[in-house]
Amino acid sequence: MRTSSLYLLACAETVLSASLGESINFEKRQLGGLIGGLTNAGYGKVADPPGHAPRKEELKSPMSIPGVTIKRVKIRAGPYKVPDMGTKSVTGHSGMLESYYDPTVQKPCDGDCSILQQVGGLEYTNGTNANIDTGMWLHHMVHFNTGARRWDPVGRDWTICLPHLGFGSSPSRSERYFVTGNERTPFHYYREADKTAYHLDPADKFTYLVELMNMNMAPQTVYVTMTYDIIEGALPTGWKEIKTVFLDADSCRTSEVRPPKEKGSFDISSKPWKPSVEGKIIDAIGHLHDGGVGLDIKATTSGPFCSFDAKYSEKPEYVFRGMDMKGDKTAKDHISSMAGCSTPQDYKVPMMSKSQSWTIKGSYDYDKKEGNLEGGKQSEVMAIAILLVAVPPGPLKPV
Repeated sequence: MRTSSLYLLACAETVLSASLGESINFEKRQLGGLIGGLTNAGYGKVADPPGHAPRKEELKSPMSIPGVTIKRVKIRAGPYKVPDMGTKSVTGHSGMLESYYDPTVQKPCDGDCSILQQVGGLEYTNGTNANIDTGMWLHHMVHFNTGARRWDPVGRDWTICLPHLGFGSSPSRSERYFVTGNERTPFHYYREADKTAYHLDPADKFTYLVELMNMNMAPQTVYVTMTYDIIEGALPTGWKEIKTVFLDADSCRTSEVRPPKEKGSFDISSKPWKPSVEGKIIDAIGHLHDGGVGLDIKATTSGPFCSFDAKYSEKPEYVFRGMDMKGDKTAKDHISSMAGCSTPQDYKVPMMSKSQSWTIKGSYDYDKKEGNLEGGKQSEVMAIAILLVAVPPGPLKPV
């Protein structure tokens, strides 16, 4: 299986290079998602086991808006079977369900609805929480929405945007509108002062790109959960919609880069991005890997936007209590939240405009915070920032 997978990776690289008339040198990991069925052979989406938690639950929302009925909906996607730590993927990662696409993800509503808030999670099939304290890890997942009105503000600038290509789409008809790592940060699409929401059309289609890690010596089966607070029906009169901007140090590839150092401190940064959307910034979300200490966002022509600080093991479930295996060593303490940039009051630049040039910088320091070792070396790192921008309702064109 390893030989045939590597052969397909080489073929995919050759085809992409020929189609562009230039050399494209993707790493194995960067093309793994294109052949996820082979890189994850024997693992991935499986049937629901007997006694499983419900796939969809309607709950009481903690949110309240005068004159509006809000419903909380929890969707469990999968379940996904994740290999054990003794099993390596074709790209050499132990215990990982890697670059796995699920194109059949249920939405929180069948028709029109407006999402006010959204948060991801990971659960065992009986509905109990799955986290690092029991050896499971929501490494990261990207939530795509494909539809007539959908386009990716950052991805549209690239000739090839691998995350979209991996499920047969493109940035001109799908968008990365939500993402989560194991810190499980909520996305706030609604702000009381601005009356905003992420509106779903009936024909919109959801796809997940998931990477899950299992630090146990037996395969595990889990659901990726998504909890939404929604308003059913049309977008309320006078409200604006949300457009998600996905800034990334490894944009339109796997989002992961090799750390330039095995010890000490270093930074990884994104290329400058000129906005194709304009509007007030409603929320900001940051993501780093373990060993990360901070994330800075800048609207270069306007100066700093805001900064995140990585917080570790704020809850017992973020402390790893298992054993290491050969050259693989899992950090004891893991990122549990990204502090700062939590409300518009934290933003030094309130508006996104096409005159700006946005960059992000992720800071790592292995002397202060332990990273995760694979084969005796530091594993790949990320620096991602998400900005939620208020835009006029209806079809939106790039500025």
